[in-house]
Amino acid sequence: MKKSIVLVLLGFLFLCCSPKMRYFNENNVEISKAKFEEKLSGKSFVKISGDSLHHKKLIFREKLGKLTNKPKFEALLSKATGREIDSDKPIVILYYPGEDYCNNSGGGSSYRKRVKIHHDKFKEDLYKLAEVKPFYIYKDNKGLDKYGDLLNWKKDPEGTIERLFFERHYPCSSFVVVSKDGYYISYFGEFWFASVLKATQILESSSKLTNLETYKSPIEN
Repeated sequence: MKKSIVLVLLGFLFLCCSPKMRYFNENNVEISKAKFEEKLSGKSFVKISGDSLHHKKLIFREKLGKLTNKPKFEALLSKATGREIDSDKPIVILYYPGEDYCNNSGGGSSYRKRVKIHHDKFKEDLYKLAEVKPFYIYKDNKGLDKYGDLLNWKKDPEGTIERLFFERHYPCSSFVVVSKDGYYISYFGEFWFASVLKATQILESSSKLTNLETYKSPIEN
């Protein structure tokens, strides 16, 4: 009986003394949990850890930018993957940050069969669209064994992909498409292959993206 009372008291003290989770929008302004979940339910944001373990923050899922030294980037990527890169074509990279709550499931022959079907279709569609093949790049290969040898994953050369495009660990995986002129669209977190194709199409048709006003997001319907 005494032991039960002690456990109840300890549980009560834990609940009372544990720091309360705080929520912040894309401008780092604190908002309510309800507002946070409402914004997250749309397609424009992904959640990340804030300044502490008890902070959650929203960031935009996409970023537009331009590489300052595309030839150097191409050389590093080519050396790391053993593939030649055509400077007149877009570069498409699928990026795996390491195992997390979003990508730690799957495995087995039936899973690999589904993966093969979906990725084969994606690679076929991408080649028809831009005559390129995607690069599969990882930061940490833990969890990649579930794919077997279906996908040709390569280590991020000198952490270049992470440094240029993915400064945080975004859940599941991410992608980036770089145009022949060095402009890019990066997308953070879980995605559909259709979004990769759409970003590629956008950069193929109008490579000089300077602001959001001239840009139609791949995640928009």
